[in-house]
Amino acid sequence: MPKTSVSPRCAPDEAFELDPAADPLSRESIRHLVSRYGSPLFVIDVERIRRQYRRLAAALPGVDLHYALKPLPHASVIDALRAEGAFFDLATNGEVELVRRSKVAPERCIHTHPISVTATSARRWPSASNAS
Repeated sequence: MPKTSVSPRCAPDEAFELDPAADPLSRESIRHLVSRYGSPLFVIDVERIRRQYRRLAAALPGVDLHYALKPLPHASVIDALRAEGAFFDLATNGEVELVRRSKVAPERCIHTHPISVTATSARRWPSASNAS
């Protein structure tokens, strides 16, 4: 049976969120989510990501903070950081495609793969060769 991102315990069209006042990473919240969706379970706390980005930006005024997609290339993280004004550090064509789909401006990206990618990036993202 193929794996899906939705547990059989929850209908795909059924929306569910924790109480916004609750910490999504508290023991109680995790227990609730595991009982609802099963385990293993991957939880992204987008508000926590925003808070951490704001703290880092406040500590480093005038610095363009670049989020490296490699450790967590997830659209919700990209969208949250884009809304905060972050820049992005890309290393693969898949990461270029992901930020393109998230409507991140090429000027907000750097491509740091150690191999020249001008031709492959230009095919994927016409102005990418100008953004590096």
